[in-house]
Amino acid sequence: MSDRPSIAFLAHGQLFVLDGDRPRTIESKFADQYRARVRSMQRKQAWKEEGAGARFMRGGASLWGDQNELESVPVAYTGVARRGDGKILYTLSTGVVGGLLELELATGEERRIFHAADRRIEQIATSRDHDVIACTMRGKGGISSIAVMAGDGSELFAVTDGDVIDLAPQWLPEAATREGQHHQLVYQSAGIGRNDQGVFVAVGPASVALIDAEAGQMQVLREDAARDFLLPRMDAARTLYCVRKPYADAAKPSFARFALDVLTFPLRLAMAVLGYLSFFTLRYTGRPLFSGGDARRRAADIRQMMMTGNLAAAQEEASREAERAAVEAIRDWELVAIAEDGTERVLAKGVRAYDLLPDGRIVWTDGAAIRLLDPEGKSTTLCEERAITEVVAI
Repeated sequence: MSDRPSIAFLAHGQLFVLDGDRPRTIESKFADQYRARVRSMQRKQAWKEEGAGARFMRGGASLWGDQNELESVPVAYTGVARRGDGKILYTLSTGVVGGLLELELATGEERRIFHAADRRIEQIATSRDHDVIACTMRGKGGISSIAVMAGDGSELFAVTDGDVIDLAPQWLPEAATREGQHHQLVYQSAGIGRNDQGVFVAVGPASVALIDAEAGQMQVLREDAARDFLLPRMDAARTLYCVRKPYADAAKPSFARFALDVLTFPLRLAMAVLGYLSFFTLRYTGRPLFSGGDARRRAADIRQMMMTGNLAAAQEEASREAERAAVEAIRDWELVAIAEDGTERVLAKGVRAYDLLPDGRIVWTDGAAIRLLDPEGKSTTLCEERAITEVVAI
């Protein structure tokens, strides 16, 4: 048994591979070529935005710089899966076109499997037993379906449909399939609620479903009106793994929250006014409005950023605060194992993503670190990173 499995993971829109003590970033030639084409087009259109007339037409936006020039061309990794033989698959989205690519880890050779502008695929899944790829296919109006394709990227077709959000497909291992059944997969599914005018109003609780991709038969394995079941997987013993969390109905008003908002409104208003005054006091006098230890330190940091013009540092600090809040928000997300007889075990808490290894170990993350859980329940930290959203043992 290998002590440290090789892992691919997604974090803050980038792809990493951990096959040692430190992760390495994977750069896509497809993404680089796309960025180069976009920048070339921007340069060709630059003459339209030059001169006083163009600045006037932009409403003075050039005072702050053009948004396309200030930010890099967005390319986000939206899925990753093992391929076998030292390869991985991953999906990219540029906002205009999406693609599925294969990378040979040893040589860095990249091969395009699939790309299209009208069909966006992500959350890919492969099997150790066959060469059929499952994925999530995004549709209009916020819906998504589960689709499958051949290993070479051909014959893409949806196996689920409806006014639902179907996500996170995973193949069952061949040993877990029933006699006469093949190419079964599990996925999470949540219904979309709309009003009489067809306007989106809410998403229902997520359930776990099993579908036979060839026979077109579907069975709900787990559902609860008070809970979401996310990221399902099944091992060879037909034990179902998933992340369980309380279902939060965003459309249902919370009178307790409303009462708290009313009571704290004067305090929030006062804090907003004080923050506004503190910023201008620091800006024009160089001294903070509050001289307390923590406030003084933050004010000094802000002043230093203003002096050096390092707005990126301010954005970095804001993103770190958001990531800490995200980790805190999933503390009640439980990774559970549910046997065929219905017996449940809670394996870990605060789980944002995970993957199963053939030897019974589990790789999981809370968004801030990747950990390895052995069959005895001992968890070991493999690495720390920011905003981790997906992990795959390769």
